[in-house]
Parts: sequence; structure tokens; C-alpha cells
Amino acid sequence: MAERDKFFTNVTSQAEIDAAITRGKAVLFFLVDWCGPCRNLAKDLKENSGNIQDEFRSRSVTSLYCNLDNCDSEVSRRYDTGSVPAMLAFDHGEQKGSKIGYRARDTDSIKDF
Repeated sequence: MAERDKFFTNVTSQAEIDAAITRGKAVLFFLVDWCGPCRNLAKDLKENSGNIQDEFRSRSVTSLYCNLDNCDSEVSRRYDTGSVPAMLAFDHGEQKGSKIGYRARDTDSIKDF
């Protein structure tokens, strides 16, 4: 999953998440390595990272990911991440939207998110 590090900032604690989402617009992806849809999402993000990255940068969106197997349990409880992959959108710390699950090759829905 190291490929995502080029595009996403890896966060493992609530403090890291809070610091990032309160600065402006942010999208936070919750993933786990053993999840098939999570792996598909990671692969599609890697293949389309240029387009998604350009879209997010043009809107000043910070991209974050949290591998739930490696983060504080407080994070899972706070965001009720019972299903993965999950994507949450924030604007200055306020959650503005969420999306659970992923269909292969559906990266347009991520850019529009």
C-alpha cells in the first residue's frame, strides 16, 4: 500500500486526522489490506492518480487515508467504520458527506465527491 503515500497522507491517530481536516477541505479514505474492494480502490486510485490529484488540487482538497488495521481504535469508534472502504468528506472539520463501498473503475465518483 506504499503507492498511496505518493498521493495520500497516511494518518493513524485522531490527532493527525483532526489536524488535517480542520485546515480546509479534506477527503478521508478508510481501508484495510485484506478487503477486496479496498484493494480495487487502491489499484484504481493508483492508475488514475493524476486525474484525481489534479481535481483535488484544483479544489484545494487534502487527501488522507487510514488503514484501520494500523490506526487507533478511537478513530474506528468516532467514524463508525463498520464497512470499508469508506470515504468521508470534510470542510474545516465538519463532515459534509460519506460514501461506503466501491465499484471497480468508478473513480469519477471519487473526483465528484
